Amino acid sequence: MNSTDLRSQRKNLKTALDSLGKWMTGLTALVVLGLIFEYKSPFFDFLDTCTGWNLFTCNWSTFDKSIGALMVTIGVAGELLIEFFANRREHTLQEITDVIESDLQQKLKQADVRIAEAELETEKLKKHFSWRTLGQDQIDVLINSLKSAPGNVSISYVSSDAEAKYFASQLMGIFQVSNWTFKITGGTNGGMGGPQFGIIIQTPTPALQGLTLQITSAFTKANIPFTMGNVPGWNVAYINGMQLTAPPVEIYVGPKPPLI
Repeated sequence: MNSTDLRSQRKNLKTALDSLGKWMTGLTALVVLGLIFEYKSPFFDFLDTCTGWNLFTCNWSTFDKSIGALMVTIGVAGELLIEFFANRREHTLQEITDVIESDLQQKLKQADVRIAEAELETEKLKKHFSWRTLGQDQIDVLINSLKSAPGNVSISYVSSDAEAKYFASQLMGIFQVSNWTFKITGGTNGGMGGPQFGIIIQTPTPALQGLTLQITSAFTKANIPFTMGNVPGWNVAYINGMQLTAPPVEIYVGPKPPLI
């Protein structure tokens, strides 16, 4: 049984108890009225012996006949009053408890929202600070998409960024397995005022449109984000690969975008 069902059951029990309490008060009131009618005669007989409500003139020998009835009636009437006020206090206390519980439930919901937001932010931070890595599914998609028509590709990366170098090396391995002629270059931006972020694939000339489309389609299928544009100017610090036999498709691997 979940918490919603339990709250509903508790509400029904509260209603039933309130109803029983009202019945108990009503029945006790009937008892008080019955006692008054039952024992009023001896009491009023005692008062009739008094002159002008002066107790010193009363016939106290008749008082013992009425004192027991009077005490019973007062006791039951007092019990009725105490029960009435106790029920009111209990009802008020229950209302306060319900308000407190409702407030706690609201705070718990708010806390759950904050926890979920914190977990989401934690995942964002983990994803941002973790290195880009190609999964096996992505590798399979890339190889299947690229090996059908190999060409020439030039990959450049920011040599001062170890993560960018690592990811560029992974891409190089993919093109190598797919039988592409490749060159990989590490260096720094030439006159660009700092590195550009993410992956940039050079806007193709007419002669390279087919190979560029093949690469962009493969990246899209493998869920690798990129933009089209101009690869930054380059001060070469490291170069490796093969002798390119034709103009290559240029791919730039920059640092991961900053966390905003």
